Amino acid sequence: MKVISWNCRGIANRRVRCHVKELLNTTKVDALCLLEIRSPKADNMISYVRPNMLAKCRFWEDCESFGRSLQAPWIVMGDLNDIAAVGEQWGSDSVNSNGLQRFVDAYSRCGLIDPGYSGSTFTWYRFAGGRVIQMRRLDRVLWNLSAQHAFPESKVRVLPRLHSDHSPILFIGHAGRPPDKHLRSVRFEAAWLTRSDYGEVWKKVTSHGVQNIETIIATVTKDNICWNKKVFGNIFSRKRHIENMI
Repeated sequence: MKVISWNCRGIANRRVRCHVKELLNTTKVDALCLLEIRSPKADNMISYVRPNMLAKCRFWEDCESFGRSLQAPWIVMGDLNDIAAVGEQWGSDSVNSNGLQRFVDAYSRCGLIDPGYSGSTFTWYRFAGGRVIQMRRLDRVLWNLSAQHAFPESKVRVLPRLHSDHSPILFIGHAGRPPDKHLRSVRFEAAWLTRSDYGEVWKKVTSHGVQNIETIIATVTKDNICWNKKVFGNIFSRKRHIENMI
């Protein structure tokens, strides 16, 4: 699943329309959500959080109510018109720390967390005299824990900014690696721990850097089967041999 959210600031502009077509062709997204299209011929596909306190409060109250009523994955994506940390802005000496905390508290009450991103730190740019005078991370993706578990290998990317003061945000939702159909159920045997070299099985798997838990379990299971057969000598055959001797 691929979704792009872009505060394009108008769809009547020919350059914007060309960039929309380019995004569709190059990313092969399943959905493209355009904000502030400024056209009476079409409605916004999703709404953004308007930059005033009353609208923000109403938005997050609705999200909190929605989150409490839902026991399934859900994602908030788009222009949220707020920042969560001082490092998410440039060009301003005065940052309202209460505003930062208020934003974090608002989405936290909804059970949402920030999964992180790649690309530019900033998604919005203010220009004056042909140069950038301020930058902020106003566009982002937030999701709940159920979504994090459902899409453990997902990615969020900030795409290059063109023809707007906002950058498009790309969410790539990967549901994780499906279970191996050829992998039979394997029971952990305490007798494996009697071998000092058994620890190498786990060490080898976890030495490849950050991996999700599903990948680690699947790999360790396969390696346990191989190690048991080639090194340990098939624990089940040994058990039957010992029982016959007794």
